[in-house]
Amino acid sequence: MSPTSPPGRTTLVKENLPMVAVIRLPLPFALKEIKIYLIAGNHGYGLLDTGPNTEAARKALEAGLAQLGVPFEAISTIFISHYHSDHAGLAGWVKKRSGAKILMDAQDSRDLAKFMKGSPAGFIDPHFLGQHGMSQERIDIIGQALIGLKDLIVPFAADELVQDGQDIYLGSLGLSCFRTPGHTPGHTCLYYEPDNILFCGDHLLKEITPTVSAGSKIDHPNPLGAYLDSLRRTAVLNPRLALTAHGPDIADPGQRVDEIVHHHDKRKGIIKFILADRPKTCQEITSALFLDEISLLEKMIAFNECYAHLIDMEMEGSVRRIEEQHLVKFCLRDN
Repeated sequence: MSPTSPPGRTTLVKENLPMVAVIRLPLPFALKEIKIYLIAGNHGYGLLDTGPNTEAARKALEAGLAQLGVPFEAISTIFISHYHSDHAGLAGWVKKRSGAKILMDAQDSRDLAKFMKGSPAGFIDPHFLGQHGMSQERIDIIGQALIGLKDLIVPFAADELVQDGQDIYLGSLGLSCFRTPGHTPGHTCLYYEPDNILFCGDHLLKEITPTVSAGSKIDHPNPLGAYLDSLRRTAVLNPRLALTAHGPDIADPGQRVDEIVHHHDKRKGIIKFILADRPKTCQEITSALFLDEISLLEKMIAFNECYAHLIDMEMEGSVRRIEEQHLVKFCLRDN
């Protein structure tokens, strides 16, 4: 991924899929670019994800479609892999220009509606964060930082809610929905069985591990456990190629699954080491795990990801929670 990539730069997917083009859009995040997929068809094009609602992304999408000679009116179906703004942000805008039907998972559709209905700052729970050791000053700053996230999504409602295993068409490509909760509760990949190719969204990434968040506002009892289960299902599916939303595609998805599972096992081991001397809050553990020189949004993501590990470890039986002076702390099960 290069921050200097020209807006809307397009390439073709060579893996026996000449009807699939990749359009690269800029992002206002640490990840500088997202790849969305345009799939040709005789009765309309399909679009897999849309990019965020920014002027730069809109111009890049317009430029990419123009380079391919595809008018907005030719897009008949939009599939959203998950509700995050870099994937769903422009779905409403594209639908308004094209009349396309939007497909996405029911759980992520509900989470998106909940997020858009309330204040983004209200998507965090100050009492929960305080209980787990976050200072009120940091809570207030993060709450303010989240306010701008709502603007990155043009409001929309899905026209069709898809289920795991459901067959759909994007353009002329027949694809199966492969539900992979973890990165979000309803994250859904698309599987092209004839060539054993997985359009994997943020489920698998080659250069970084996808974030997995837990907290009082996350509607799943064990997001990391769900993600590890999704990885096991992916290993059983055994695709020969994973087309990612960020960074390089993955030529050996099975190996990448093993690497990600190992990463989370290693992270749990580090958390056990951090807890060896005394019980600690989630915020204390997060501070020990991650450098403080990261953005406010990344600090919130780091906290939620640490909490996801702690929940999974609690369910495994390796840690337990206790209450000390109105703070929730975690300790090793044997302590």
